[in-house]
Amino acid sequence: MKNDNVENPTHYTQGKWEVHEIITGMKMTDWREANILKYVFRYKYKRGLEDLEKARWYLNKLIDDIKNENTKLVNNILENITVKEE
Repeated sequence: MKNDNVENPTHYTQGKWEVHEIITGMKMTDWREANILKYVFRYKYKRGLEDLEKARWYLNKLIDDIKNENTKLVNNILENITVKEE
């Protein structure tokens, strides 16, 4: 298959499936998760360490966002408990 950086970029087509097929097949809707997968899959074929650092940035963003969401959820629960006790 001819290298076509729009239709079939080599940095996404090194295995049996293209990255977009995996993301779609897994019904992955979180943009952070999709970017983590994208950068990990292509790092050997495109920008090496830079792509792994980008994947780490998105992973850290996902972790921070989940922690913040959990903190907000706990705070909301605590506020509701406090209001009901008064």
